[in-house]
Amino acid sequence: MTLVSTARSTTQKSVASPCVFKGLGIHTGQDCTVTVQPAPVDHGLVFQSQGVRIPALADCVVRCDRSTMLGIGDQTISTVEHLLAALVGAGIANALIEVVGPEIPILDGSAQPFFDGLVAGGVVDQQTERERMILRRPIWVGEGNSGVLALPSNETIYQY
Repeated sequence: MTLVSTARSTTQKSVASPCVFKGLGIHTGQDCTVTVQPAPVDHGLVFQSQGVRIPALADCVVRCDRSTMLGIGDQTISTVEHLLAALVGAGIANALIEVVGPEIPILDGSAQPFFDGLVAGGVVDQQTERERMILRRPIWVGEGNSGVLALPSNETIYQY
């Protein structure tokens, strides 16, 4: 299957108002609540749990076994991948993501309910250029039977 997006904005965006998602964590079975709050320009996507802020950066990944876990020190947040996919899909670059519970709720097991909630709540263009990475050569990352190949292109294409 191939998914193509050619209308990517080059400006930063945030949510217009707080978006709340509640449900069970798939790994812990605990009630979890996530509130995606508006954030200023250049804030980035930052999780907050028990007063600790954890940016959604590769440097903060502490585990990728059946889910992606981000952490700083002893504070971790698990199962962030579907919410992050929805934020990126909606073009949101700046948000404070407040988490109550050890992980992001699984909802229906996809990014769709997160995406739908974010878009329904409104996305605000912050009228500031977004930093973009320009891929100049192919990149392959793989381990075992899994891998990702990124190729230079003038449009965004996801194929799986």
